[in-house]
Amino acid sequence: MPDIGQALIDAKIISQDQLQEARASGGSLAQSLVDKRMVEEREYCATIARSFGLEEAQVETNRPDDEALALMPESLWKSTGCLPIKKDGAMLHIATADPGNDRTIDRLARSSGLSIKVFVAGPKALEKAAARIYGGKVAAVKVKDPTECLPALKELDGKLKNAVQEVGVDEEAAAEDLHGAIRLEISDLDPPVIKVVNGILMKALKMGCSDIHIE
Repeated sequence: MPDIGQALIDAKIISQDQLQEARASGGSLAQSLVDKRMVEEREYCATIARSFGLEEAQVETNRPDDEALALMPESLWKSTGCLPIKKDGAMLHIATADPGNDRTIDRLARSSGLSIKVFVAGPKALEKAAARIYGGKVAAVKVKDPTECLPALKELDGKLKNAVQEVGVDEEAAAEDLHGAIRLEISDLDPPVIKVVNGILMKALKMGCSDIHIE
C-alpha cells in the first residue's frame, strides 16, 4: 500500500516540508499531522480512505462486538494504534489511522489467525473510542454484605487445617534431614494453604522423593 504521507502530498493536502516536519516529531505520523493542524481530521480520513480505496469507520458511535474485543485486547491497541470493529467469519475488521503500515496489519493477522479488513479512522477519534471501549470494559463487583462470605471461608479454613494434620509432618525431624538445605516451617501465623504446601514439601524431602504429583 502507498505511504499516507505521500498520499496527502499527492492530494495536495500537505507539502513535502510539512511532511518532514511531522515525521521529525516522532510517533504517529497521522497524530502529528492532526496535532500540528496541517490537516483537519475529517479531511485526513476522507483523503486517506479515497487514496487507499478503503471505507471510513464510525468509531465514535460504534462499539466492537465481543469476539473482536477478545482478539484485540487493550495491549494491542497501545502497541498498534488499531481498534477492533467486528469479527465477520474468518475476517477481522479493524480501524486504523495508518492503513499503509503493512507490518502492523500482518501482526494483527498473525495474532488473530484471521484475514484483516482495514477501515480508516482519525487518530483523535480512535483515542476517544479506545478510552470508551477499554476504559469501561471491566465492571466492579459489589458484595452487598461482606460477612456473607465468612461461613464459606471458615469452612475452607477448617478443611485446610485438617489437611495439614493429615500430612503428619514432624517439622524438627524433617529439618534435621535437610542437611543445610533451605528450612521449611509450618507456623500458626501462616495461611492454611501455605501450611499445606510446606507440609507436603517437608514430608517429600524426608521421604527422599524426587517428584510430587497432586491429583
